[in-house]
Amino acid sequence: MASNSDQQLCQLYSLADIRLATKNFDDGLVIGRGGFGKVYKGHINGSSTSVAIKRLDSMSDQGAPEFRAEIETLSKLRHAHLVSLLGCCDDGEEMILVYDYMPNGTVYHHLHKTDNPLSWMQRLWIGVGAARGLDYLHTGVGTQHGIIHRDVKSSNILLDENLAAKISDFGLAKVCPTNQPSTYVHTGIKGTFGYLDPEIFMTGKFTRKSDVFAFGVVLFELLSGKHVVVYEDGEDLSLARWAQTCVKERKLDQLVAIEIRGTLSPKSLKEFAQIAYCCVHSDPRQRPTMSEVVVTLQLSIALQEKFENYAKPVGLFGLNWKTLSYRFLPQKETSVHAKDGARDAIKVQTTIIPLEKRIRQISDDIRLSNQGQPKLEYSLRPKLEYNSAPTWPAWLFAVAGDAIKDWTPRRANSFEKLNKIAHGTYSNVYKARDLITGKIVVLKKVRVDTLDVKNVEFMAREILILRKLNHPNIIKLEGLITSKMSSSLYLVFEYIEHDLSGLGAGVKFTEPQIKCLIKQLLSGLEHCHKNGVLHRDIKGSNLRIDDNGILKIADFGLSSFYDPQKKQPMTSHVVTLWYQSPELLLGATNYGVGVDMWSVGCILAELLARKPIMPGRTEVEQLHMIFRLCGSPPEKYWKKYQLQNATLLRPRQPYKRCIAETFKKITSSSLPLLESLLAIDPDDRSSAVASLSSGFFTTKPYACEPTELLKYPHSKELDPNKNLKDEEAKRRRGLSRRARGANTFPPF
Repeated sequence: MASNSDQQLCQLYSLADIRLATKNFDDGLVIGRGGFGKVYKGHINGSSTSVAIKRLDSMSDQGAPEFRAEIETLSKLRHAHLVSLLGCCDDGEEMILVYDYMPNGTVYHHLHKTDNPLSWMQRLWIGVGAARGLDYLHTGVGTQHGIIHRDVKSSNILLDENLAAKISDFGLAKVCPTNQPSTYVHTGIKGTFGYLDPEIFMTGKFTRKSDVFAFGVVLFELLSGKHVVVYEDGEDLSLARWAQTCVKERKLDQLVAIEIRGTLSPKSLKEFAQIAYCCVHSDPRQRPTMSEVVVTLQLSIALQEKFENYAKPVGLFGLNWKTLSYRFLPQKETSVHAKDGARDAIKVQTTIIPLEKRIRQISDDIRLSNQGQPKLEYSLRPKLEYNSAPTWPAWLFAVAGDAIKDWTPRRANSFEKLNKIAHGTYSNVYKARDLITGKIVVLKKVRVDTLDVKNVEFMAREILILRKLNHPNIIKLEGLITSKMSSSLYLVFEYIEHDLSGLGAGVKFTEPQIKCLIKQLLSGLEHCHKNGVLHRDIKGSNLRIDDNGILKIADFGLSSFYDPQKKQPMTSHVVTLWYQSPELLLGATNYGVGVDMWSVGCILAELLARKPIMPGRTEVEQLHMIFRLCGSPPEKYWKKYQLQNATLLRPRQPYKRCIAETFKKITSSSLPLLESLLAIDPDDRSSAVASLSSGFFTTKPYACEPTELLKYPHSKELDPNKNLKDEEAKRRRGLSRRARGANTFPPF
């Protein structure tokens, strides 16, 4: 049975919850099998989010110790390249684990059981992702302890929707001190043949280098596409032994899977094969650390990028030069060093460049500075420089190190901008293509004053928030692009074509569809608020809807961390006018989740009414529209909050609340939630958790599945700026008509 400590480690689910999620363990939902039992795809508690449910077979070699080990290990780990444990069920004889669902299955499946082979670049990124996960286990769990996985193999590396690798199956994992490089675990030999370190059979000891050996086998598996046992010259060989022979005999071409031959950069292949060879070295002391593996794989990726993206350069000596590096020389030394094509162009002649000034512009590509010295030695580098992984600029690392910790920047030239889709005061947004994966993404270019610490911190806050949040109803930050020379930063997001604002004007949502959309919005906000994040700009254009009907909250540029127990003053100049809560309009600075929940109420009202409900042109007009619909605050409200704009904006005459009268045609289950979300006093406003439990969702007709939302063809893609302008024009026209009519709200 589950202990009290289990309850603290992860979410506990009842067996009834699991049976409902798996349709009583329907074999049609099985997505994996192993020595442990079966893995099912399901939905917990009616959620639209898929999960993986691992049911331990009572006849399995794995038992309660492995079950608890996996709970204790995974519950303490959070990393982009480790699978997330969501909960467990320990009910009598049933032992069940619930994980994030990985839609692309295992690396093993992609290598050995599919007709759609992975590209070399995809294999490289899978390798570096898995390596980062293992490196975190070995060194990043804490200052005192690391973890030896003990069962690294391709079937235990899962792939998410973007083919990002995630280490899974921690049933055999063991904790070990990190301050002792030779730390080992002395236990029974368990693992998978072909991946087991030969040293284990001689010593019975598992070390971090045992994981490194197994990972080397995975690397050769990625490269060759072969199983871990290879039939060669009439005998069965381990993949590690066969691959070692190929490397020793310099037959690297034999290592490459047939389906990717001809696509590899020779330099990338050499680096990859060499690090894999080192990983499976017979002497554990000669094997690299996982940190060293990560660095080498990043180099292999960079070399492959150069190979794939190389274009004939132009410019000085027929090359397109980017930078000039130099060092000072004694008066009598004169020499020139150049690389690649420049060497042939200038032969070996000596050149002295006299500099009359401290800085001299040689061309658009080159600028020389002698800092007062009469001569210098110089070397030119090609524009595409791939001999090292990209690094963070000093201005970003110094001020916002936490925001970029454990991340590696992407290169700008690994993306192709397609068109600008939005612009603002602080950023431009582009639709782009990832040249490595071919995937369409969004690039948000943020301009930064690198000399202003506060400005850098403000920019970094959005990154910190997005990295902290991990939920299917929240837009995903996929990477960052920067350079040492630039004061701009690109945030890379998943591309989602439609937003609620652009669709809302021409689509009549049914009640089940409205419930589905609001449920997803509340689920995303519940995750934000639980993690101490206020979005502060909920509106239709920030709610993206993908082709599967999944709503994702986007644009966290105005978001902020908050602690309800330690409230700090915050600016009231947040949230778009039509979705601003009354306390913000009155100048509140000590606010909380109520500002987001008010915006949800406005969204719900718009969906039910099929039109804007409070489209004010100024803050004063917006506030009085709120009072006319929701009623003016009572006297105790003004005394309670002491808002700075109260004297100026307090209405001279009281308004009676008329939401029920205004929304006569909506269903009885919708009204209580709408009343709760549009409460004037934020303390009376419903939270995201309470809203999800309201009668709105438990009364028929129930929320539909996201897949039952309307499908919107790609041909209808519109420029988001046009969407907003068209919507704004319609709202203005509607406002003018209303201004010419009665001053009260007509029934919707």
